Amino acid sequence: IVSLLLFLSCVILDHLSGFVHWRFLSIAAALMLLFSQGSIIFQCQGISAWKNPLTIPLFISSGLLSGFGYAVFLNMLFPFFGDGAVFFTGAITIALNLAGVFLFLSNHHDAEIYKASAVLRKPVFVILNIGFALLFPLVLLFLLHLDSAIISSLLARNITLISIAFTTLSGGVILKVSIILVAGYKRTLYFTQVG
Repeated sequence: IVSLLLFLSCVILDHLSGFVHWRFLSIAAALMLLFSQGSIIFQCQGISAWKNPLTIPLFISSGLLSGFGYAVFLNMLFPFFGDGAVFFTGAITIALNLAGVFLFLSNHHDAEIYKASAVLRKPVFVILNIGFALLFPLVLLFLLHLDSAIISSLLARNITLISIAFTTLSGGVILKVSIILVAGYKRTLYFTQVG
């Protein structure tokens, strides 16, 4: 809760003051929030798929993926980065997520974790988490970077940027939701009243 309140406070102060240093504090607070979310999930030992040692790094990288999508939207409204910076930042962020997802899903060291995360290897989740959230925006980034004839007009460029922003922003969320809800669906959670 502390990291969430710190993050929200820094974001509000950043927007109200326009002071650049608040932006850096917002980023640091966002990373703390992502780390704490991943840590909470990882420490819930009742669900085997969450015991994967890559849970925390994957939470952080999926948050960076969503943050990249948000930054692309902002960059369209208030340009502060060129297409080259968008391409390299996006390519690195997507590559980190691709590596994290592949390592998470192919963890053969612990049979219990591998079996528990099997649902995430089903085609529908692979298409959502890898195809829609990662490979599709990566292809669009390459088309944008290569300045291809397909994306030669301003309208096509803006549609491509909106598509990249939407798929990466929602892709980070989809990845977290898949890990939390889908990987944990096999385990019934019981809530008891104390007192």
